[in-house]
Amino acid sequence: MSQHARSGEAALLITALIWGSGFIAVDYSLESGFPPGLINALRFLIGAAALLPFVGGSFRALTKAELRTGVIAGCFFFLGFLFQSIGLQTIEVSSNALLTATNLLMVPFIARLCFKERIALRVYIAVFACFVGIAILNWSDGGLRFRVGDILTLICALAFACHIAYLGHAAGDKDPLRLTFLQLLTVGVCASLYFLIFEAKEVSAAALSGSGMIAIVYLALFPSALCLFLQTFGQKRTETSKSAILLSFESLFGAAFSVLLGLEPLTVHLLIGGSVVFLSVLWLEWSNSREHAPIKTDRT
Repeated sequence: MSQHARSGEAALLITALIWGSGFIAVDYSLESGFPPGLINALRFLIGAAALLPFVGGSFRALTKAELRTGVIAGCFFFLGFLFQSIGLQTIEVSSNALLTATNLLMVPFIARLCFKERIALRVYIAVFACFVGIAILNWSDGGLRFRVGDILTLICALAFACHIAYLGHAAGDKDPLRLTFLQLLTVGVCASLYFLIFEAKEVSAAALSGSGMIAIVYLALFPSALCLFLQTFGQKRTETSKSAILLSFESLFGAAFSVLLGLEPLTVHLLIGGSVVFLSVLWLEWSNSREHAPIKTDRT
């Protein structure tokens, strides 16, 4: 594997690691009294502002193609985070993480149907194995129950799948920093409009001054600004289906953070599910390396 590809995959794994911590930060913000639209408006506008000093000068080189790609990808991103946050109000963090991770199953089919990308059989096998691992990872004694929050989180997963598939197709040779800023700004503007239309009357000044703001600043700087740049950078160097598998580690890392912070115990489900997820990615990497390895012949 080339250094170019390795850097892309490393960026996606770091993205998944930080995203894993994002579930806990969003849940804390919701419990502190922040509504979903306000959480997303603040985190993405702050994230865009933090990135502005690094991208400001290069905006003179902004192309129409970059503007179109950034806005469309940002709209998908907004829908994903909105429905994820709303769903998290009524279901457990583990269920929210599991159902969000179903975007892993959706990405290859969206890429195939919309962008005519060819998907190798081994990718489907790895995707299925990875999803089984995520299901085991998040399974509870009560199994899965489909409530309103579950359906909303599935819509979130579809939006994230469209974001990953579209970004993998359209990012091309476009500048990742400008694309990141445009996506952050698009989500921030859309979330602000949603907040002003649907939530503004429900928010008290006490909620805005609470400790939940610390979690929102963390969400803005790391799971939003930094991770969106790393995702855009990584997907430019990694095929779409493999990107989805690497990003699915978000669920594994989220569970690990919960254990380390004492929010849930280390269980058999966590050990088995995490192992299946990890081994599915290792198998895909191994099979890809075998396919691209030079063929050796024994001439005697």
